[in-house]
Amino acid sequence: MMNQIFIRHENWSGSDERQEIAGFQFSGMSTWVDVSKLRDGHRGEIKCLLCGSNNWTDNGRSINEYECGSCGNFITVEPKNHVQESE
Repeated sequence: MMNQIFIRHENWSGSDERQEIAGFQFSGMSTWVDVSKLRDGHRGEIKCLLCGSNNWTDNGRSINEYECGSCGNFITVEPKNHVQESE
């Protein structure tokens, strides 16, 4: 079973998006989490490390960076690129 971790966020137009990510790092942390190197079976969405909320917003400050709408903490993510297979 492959690991799948998503970030759910509100985009600049106000609609919700859900994006699979390959890695992430919370603001102020030195460790980058590579999703593929986590133990097998990790699935779910990222919650804020400080407040536990799942209320991310894309405020446009930096590409692939999201702000917690509850406490203001930031997370930087690396989106997972999907390759479309031909049928």
